[in-house]
Amino acid sequence: MPGFRVEEGIRKKELGIKISLAWILDKILEVHKVESYKVRKVKGGVGCFENQPIVVVNYGNASAKEVLELSARISKEVKNKTGIEIEKEVRVVNTKGKSFT
Repeated sequence: MPGFRVEEGIRKKELGIKISLAWILDKILEVHKVESYKVRKVKGGVGCFENQPIVVVNYGNASAKEVLELSARISKEVKNKTGIEIEKEVRVVNTKGKSFT
């Protein structure tokens, strides 16, 4: 699995190894082959974008719950297959501006 060292500061304190989630989704989960991930309207209109599998797309018909369910499913499958927990880089905000996860 390709990755690169993550360092901090002048003394180059190693923080760990960073691994590309897009690589994991493409090569290990093979989201481009799994019907329920493909770019099309799946389960309410949510799926992974074909050119960038780390992007979860709402095609206009999905609820926030369905988007979060797909995200959680991806996280769970990555953890089960690799032992790696995904660090989410997004902030989910509802229509009233309230953040939640």
